[in-house]
Amino acid sequence: MLALGKFPGLDGFLAAGGCSDVGIATSSGAGRSLAELAVGQTPTFDLEPHRLDRFGSIDPFAPAFWERRGQARSGKVSG
Repeated sequence: MLALGKFPGLDGFLAAGGCSDVGIATSSGAGRSLAELAVGQTPTFDLEPHRLDRFGSIDPFAPAFWERRGQARSGKVSG
């Protein structure tokens, strides 16, 4: 579950996360995309499927988040 691009609500902050299963395979493309964003260029790759806000607002301390996270890690739900 790669999350890549501009961080919503923090102007000038770029992030890449969730790279555990594909980190090595995607690192060059992720790095290139972040570098292009940093200098104001349009990324070579379509980052829309990897938007950081694609799951909506997340409260990492909310019990519902912990439940969804546990289910996703156990394979009961995708996300």
